[in-house]
Amino acid sequence: MKDLNKKIANISYNSLHLPQQLTINGVTHKYTYVADERNTIIQNETIYIYNNRFPNASLPAEISRRTSVYYSH
Repeated sequence: MKDLNKKIANISYNSLHLPQQLTINGVTHKYTYVADERNTIIQNETIYIYNNRFPNASLPAEISRRTSVYYSH
């Protein structure tokens, strides 16, 4: 799916119809979700969870254990 008015070249969705990947102006943004559908954003190997920033895709062990989500790049 595309929306060239907003410069979105590609949008893909997961099985729950939530955005999984967006390409805007040549930059790809990947989204993952935890069980309660809160989203995390992975951008250029930096993970953003709400207002917290984790550079180089390094999540603290406590967050990794609580969410049971695996991130790969």
